Amino acid sequence: MGWSVSVSLYLSALFLTEASPKPNRGAIGMMTGISVQFGTVCGAIVGMPQIFGTVDRWWLIYATEIGIMLIFGAILPFFPESPGYLVQKGSNDRAKDAISYYHCCDDAENLLKELKEEQKNDTK
Repeated sequence: MGWSVSVSLYLSALFLTEASPKPNRGAIGMMTGISVQFGTVCGAIVGMPQIFGTVDRWWLIYATEIGIMLIFGAILPFFPESPGYLVQKGSNDRAKDAISYYHCCDDAENLLKELKEEQKNDTK
């Protein structure tokens, strides 16, 4: 459970912020935190004695979490890497494909140029 929380708090926020269009990055960063809080509330509700919080049914909470982790773990390798990471690696063609996938646009060339300029400015 600790591993899941760490991944959801850090890596997912980092990945989603990096892969999202520039005007939406603030909202995406906020939604990650809100989603974690929503998950905490849902966990508290599911853990109530009237639902799964009894001695006989507590294992269902963990089984559900493990099931969700397995589903996401199986799906994750099929998603493209973030465009920023691919540009740093020097894979410009794969970065264009990732931009097209995440930004749902056909003209990835301009966004790739913006991304390269942004990374140049960040290194200065």
